[in-house]
Amino acid sequence: MVPWPRGGGDTVGDGRTAVSSTAGAATSARRDAEARGAATKRGVLRASVETRRQLLGRIAKLTAPERRRIYLGTWSAHEVVAHLIGWDYANERAAASLLRSRLPEFYAHHDRGWQKFNRLLVKRFGGEPTGRLIKKAAASHRRLMSVLDGVSERAFSLDRGIRFRGFKVTIRRLIEGETEDERRHLQQLFDEFGR
Repeated sequence: MVPWPRGGGDTVGDGRTAVSSTAGAATSARRDAEARGAATKRGVLRASVETRRQLLGRIAKLTAPERRRIYLGTWSAHEVVAHLIGWDYANERAAASLLRSRLPEFYAHHDRGWQKFNRLLVKRFGGEPTGRLIKKAAASHRRLMSVLDGVSERAFSLDRGIRFRGFKVTIRRLIEGETEDERRHLQQLFDEFGR
């Protein structure tokens, strides 16, 4: 999963920018944004769950040789699943850091497309058969969703003033980034293997 900012590799930039005017308008806009975030936390989590279900379901339908066929740079579906597990754990720790108003640790590993960090995740979590990894990716995602379900709606979207290279870092944006990355991987699977 690729938290903001994204760039390079198989990742695509977010493109959103924040624009402020007067202090009163900024305060009003912040309240409006927080209210929208509070109203949609459930939707963000639901989208994450559904996207993960579709992605793992599609990978589960691949034959054993297809699961190991390289189609995404140097990755097969096996490596995609391994990196999902790693990002679930990374985002769980990131949420805890953000709740303490700290920049998540994984930003220390940022490079173009998160390539080095993704390689570390694949090495750490990819040592089992793909079928087992699929089950572990479902379990790690359930755990992440459970942790995030316990975060208040306000805290989920709250801008704590944490920035990385000018990009706002919130729990909500991390999960939206993860979901978008998984949608991209699902489309890549469809492009390579059909529906």
